[in-house]
Amino acid sequence: MLSTSDSVTKYMPQSTRVLVKNELNRLYSAAPVPSTNLLVWTNTLRTLRVGWMEMKKKCNEIITDTIKIKDTNDLIASFILFELVPRLTKEVDADETATCEVKPPSKVGRGDISDFVKLGIEMRHMLDEILSIGVDDASVLDILVEDNFFIKKSGNRKRVSTYAMNTKSGIFRMIQLGEYNVIEKLSELGHFPALFTGLMQVKNIALDIARAIEKTERENSRGKKRERVDKRKSAGSIPTLKKLRPNASLEDEDGRGRSSQINDDELKELVESNSSQTIHELAKQMGVSKGAISRHIEIIGKIKKLDQWVLPYAG
Repeated sequence: MLSTSDSVTKYMPQSTRVLVKNELNRLYSAAPVPSTNLLVWTNTLRTLRVGWMEMKKKCNEIITDTIKIKDTNDLIASFILFELVPRLTKEVDADETATCEVKPPSKVGRGDISDFVKLGIEMRHMLDEILSIGVDDASVLDILVEDNFFIKKSGNRKRVSTYAMNTKSGIFRMIQLGEYNVIEKLSELGHFPALFTGLMQVKNIALDIARAIEKTERENSRGKKRERVDKRKSAGSIPTLKKLRPNASLEDEDGRGRSSQINDDELKELVESNSSQTIHELAKQMGVSKGAISRHIEIIGKIKKLDQWVLPYAG
C-alpha cells in the first residue's frame, strides 16, 4: 500500500507521508491475518509431486479437516485450493501471441490510456452512482490484474492489485489496498495466503458497502430520503475517455453561441413593458445568455438608462 514510486505521496516529505498513510489505514479494515492452517496447507501442497487425482484427494482431505474446525475463512480457502491446486499439476506449453494495430498517420490517436487510468474512471462512475442515492461515506472497490514485465526475474509475469475509492471534501481518492503475485505454477502456491487474505479484505469491505446501500434504498422506499449535499459537485466534472469537445454551455454564457437569435425590437418591447426586470429575467424570457442581453441593450441605445431598470447579472 502507498508504494512511494506509484503514489502521489512521492511528492510529499516523509513526515507528511506517514500522516497520510495513518489516515488511510483507518479508512478500511485491514486484510485478515493468514491462519496457521492456511500456511501449512499451501506449504505442504506445493512440495507434493503427484498427479491430478492424488492432488484432488489431498485437497478433499483438507476440506474435511476444515469442516471440523468450523472456521469460515479457512473453509473458503480450502474450497479454493480444491479447485485451483489440481490444475497446477498439469503443465501446459505456453504459446506467445503478439498482436498490433496499424493506422495511417492521419488517424493516429493520442496514445494508449493505461488500464490504471481506465480503472480509476470506471470507479468514479460507480462511486457517483452510489452517492446519487444518498449513501453516506460511500466507497467502491476494484481488482486489477495486469502483466508486469518488471518482475519477470522473480518468475512472476502477472500481479493483482486491489483498490478502493471514496470522497473527502469533494476530492475523489483512489487508494491501493494491496498488491499480490498471481499463482501460475505449483511452486508459486506460497503466494496464496497473501492473495487470499487480500481478496477477503475486498469482500469484507464490499459487504459493508452493500449493507449501507441496502439501508439507504430501504429508507428511500419508505419516503425517508434525506436532504444532502451532493459531494460530487465540488470535485469538478467527471473525466471521460472520449476526446474533449468545445463546451456549448460556455459559448452560451459569453453570448457568442446564441446572440444572433435576439430580436432587437422584441427586446426593446420587453424592456419598456417592465422597467424593473433584471438582465437575468430578460435572458430567461428570450432563452439566451445574460452576456448577449447586455450587448444588445447597448445596441438598441438603452445603456444610458441601464441603472434605472436593470440590475447587471442579478440572480
